[in-house]
Amino acid sequence: MKEKTKTKQPPLEDPKHVGEIFGDDLALAGVANGHVHLTFAAKRIFPPADQNQLPTVKREVVCRLILTGEATNVMMNKLIQLSQTNALAKVPVAGGEKAN
Repeated sequence: MKEKTKTKQPPLEDPKHVGEIFGDDLALAGVANGHVHLTFAAKRIFPPADQNQLPTVKREVVCRLILTGEATNVMMNKLIQLSQTNALAKVPVAGGEKAN
């Protein structure tokens, strides 16, 4: 069987107008039409309208990322490499545990 040759990628450009998105939750993950769909969310605290009320906490969608199967494999491999280098060892996770 002939191995699939990796095509050379064009140089990466990093336009400064592309913003970063912070998410603290992977809310949904699925596959549709051969693409992986990831929906990220973040908890947001809104001040009360009245001082006698408590702030409102909402969980809002902050990003919907759609990846090809190939891009998903690349991302998974890079995340596995990060986890093996102990780069994530000191990152706190929910429940006070540490990531492996």
